Amino acid sequence: MAMNESSPLERATRAMRQQEQPGWVELSQSIRDAVETTVRRGVDLRAGTGPNERGSTVAVADRVLRLMLRDAINLGRSSLAGAKMQVEEGRIVRLRLDLACPYGTDMVDEAEQARAVAEATLVSTLGPDGDVPVDVHVVDVDVDVDVE
Repeated sequence: MAMNESSPLERATRAMRQQEQPGWVELSQSIRDAVETTVRRGVDLRAGTGPNERGSTVAVADRVLRLMLRDAINLGRSSLAGAKMQVEEGRIVRLRLDLACPYGTDMVDEAEQARAVAEATLVSTLGPDGDVPVDVHVVDVDVDVDVE
């Protein structure tokens, strides 16, 4: 092989780049869209009563709070399907819980329990700022789960 010829890997790479793959443009865009929706910046939620004497504040990421809510609510029969937070100036002003319940569950009782757990989690995590209205919506009923 002459000194100025490229390696087999370089030739193969060049050949692959020159050959257009059908559907690649659509596929690459869907991959980009999935990555952009997956990677999102968290929202800092102020915790506590405000700045201390030095002016510093404590914040909790909304992702962390969502995980805490999920873990707390999933201890019962139902599970958290989603949590939407209305945030204004770094404070939650309203929380919406989407709940998935097993078939045959008393949904009113389950929603009240989920609301109580969420309210306790918010106040224990955010302090007085966690005392916000919590709306509970049953968005899924699972018929494959046995209710005790």
